[in-house]
Amino acid sequence: MANLLGNIAPLELMCEPGDLGVTAQVRSPFTGEPTIYIYEKYPGGVGYSEQLFAGHSRLIWRALSILTNCLCDLGCPSCVGPVEEVGAEGKQYATTLLKGVLEVGSQQ
Repeated sequence: MANLLGNIAPLELMCEPGDLGVTAQVRSPFTGEPTIYIYEKYPGGVGYSEQLFAGHSRLIWRALSILTNCLCDLGCPSCVGPVEEVGAEGKQYATTLLKGVLEVGSQQ
């Protein structure tokens, strides 16, 4: 999912891909949970993080749309990443996680 979110975040913000960084942690020291961080590469930032936070659900919906409309079976560089990197179930897991995030968000 980090690959997918990292590829579409610059499209949402209308910025250069190099303006943002993405990292995934299995267990974040801040949340204690699996976490994907999308961050600005500029010291002090220019407001991209706030925009992504405010548009969080739109970013997740867009990621899910791209994932479900991608013609690959298991994953590719256009969606979750190459199967060799994400495993044979990478696309399926990412779809399940994105749907779960949207479900939790709609309950709040």
